Amino acid sequence: MCKRISTEGKSNVQQKRPIDTEDIKKLYSSLAFDINTQTGLLNMVCFELCMHFFRRGRDNQREMKVDMIEFHSDDKGLYL
Repeated sequence: MCKRISTEGKSNVQQKRPIDTEDIKKLYSSLAFDINTQTGLLNMVCFELCMHFFRRGRDNQREMKVDMIEFHSDDKGLYL
């Protein structure tokens, strides 16, 4: 019963402190988010997905399906 209530999002939630703006700036200016490298691009995309789509943590990540995200490209073939 307790586990079901928890997975339904009805239990007490202990919120973590939000990431400071300065820390986010450090990430984007570091090699960890360098979009000119495969690892940096992967890190940045994963971070962006988590920040914008998974506000409640990993629970929502498990439920996400590939068709929930649309990818588009411009005239040059660059992703939008």
